[in-house]
Amino acid sequence: QARLRQLSMIEAISPILERRIPYNLEELKLIDCKIHAAQISQLMNQLTEHSQIKKLALVGVHHNIRSFDALVEFVEASETIQEIDLSRSVVIRGSWLKFAKVLETNRSLTNVQLGFN
Repeated sequence: QARLRQLSMIEAISPILERRIPYNLEELKLIDCKIHAAQISQLMNQLTEHSQIKKLALVGVHHNIRSFDALVEFVEASETIQEIDLSRSVVIRGSWLKFAKVLETNRSLTNVQLGFN
């Protein structure tokens, strides 16, 4: 039942994520949300496909391999992301290396926060 509510939340914000300039969403913060990794993956896929978001915060979020890979793919594909906050994220060991490699080539990020990881 809780999982259905979360899926509905992602589906509900999908039209907002798909808006184009000048009506686009510029900032999304999910802080200490009890959201499943599958929904994080779905959200990252939506952002990768449709969004022109500039600031993203996923603070205190628990990732699995797929959700973190989807996040890395988003950062790699995005030309608009400027700030990302992944503080207090629970990530599978070894996944940070993938993220670090993407940071080497990303030209739009100006602020990355990884506190307490």
